Amino acid sequence: MKSISSLPYALEYRYYNFPADFPIFALLGSRWVLPDVDITFLHFHNCLEIGYCYEGNGYLLVEDRKLDFSSGDISIIPQNTVHRSTSTKGTQSWWEYLYIDMERLLKNFFPGGFPQQEFFLLQSLGENNIIHKEHNPFLHTLVRNILEELRLEKKHYQECVYGLCLSLFVELIRESSPQSTGSFQLSRLYLTIMPAISYIDNNYMFPIKIQKLAELCKISLTHFRRLFQASMHTSPLEYLNRVRIHRSCILLHNTEKSILDISLEVGFASISSYNRQFQRVMGMSPLHWRNNSRSMHKKNYTYSVFDF
Repeated sequence: MKSISSLPYALEYRYYNFPADFPIFALLGSRWVLPDVDITFLHFHNCLEIGYCYEGNGYLLVEDRKLDFSSGDISIIPQNTVHRSTSTKGTQSWWEYLYIDMERLLKNFFPGGFPQQEFFLLQSLGENNIIHKEHNPFLHTLVRNILEELRLEKKHYQECVYGLCLSLFVELIRESSPQSTGSFQLSRLYLTIMPAISYIDNNYMFPIKIQKLAELCKISLTHFRRLFQASMHTSPLEYLNRVRIHRSCILLHNTEKSILDISLEVGFASISSYNRQFQRVMGMSPLHWRNNSRSMHKKNYTYSVFDF
């Protein structure tokens, strides 16, 4: 994720609660209209978001890139990717959205552990966050079929959606696979540092030395820092802090644990260090974020979908 200090926008983290028995939900219907608002903040969330544009045009900001969209296009936003979209001035666009907890979904098909390399490639789509219908009509059809199954809820629709989403996962991996020398080199960088990414994601709550991460990747510390920066656009320490902040947001939103307990649980050595990093990354204190997230929870349409 880009350092928010390099982005001229406020940042919001959105945590989506999925049904306990089904790691997929959709925002359906004509009410999901995207207005032509000025973008003043970006957000990221805890799942994969796929949008389908039925009408209109505009642009999508994805971290440091601006991508145009039009009717028939699909947007692909991996977990923890900073983004926001808006319609062309004086117009509106109509979307439907699909949200998938890919880790939970894939565990149903790979009980021994889902394919980490492919999953990591999915998190790094490169320039493929907007996919035009003519570029990949099969992916276009898959997304439309998933949305339609969730809309109609016919008998065994969940089983059907599971199968379609597995096909979707494979097709997205194909989209993110290297198509040129440059993208091939970038993918090699990702695969080289993937042991460090996996280790951080599973051990963020413990003290982690950057030297240990370099050893896991079987490269020198200097080379590791250079590869990590080139592939993730951030330093290993910054990535570790962002993972800890992300996990702390989940605890702030969903539990009554004290901010001190949360700071220690996610791996910060002191509450002062946690408060400083949280303020820098999120633009507000943990207490302010907790209060805001809970007030937004009551009125945010992304949660009301479960009441329909």
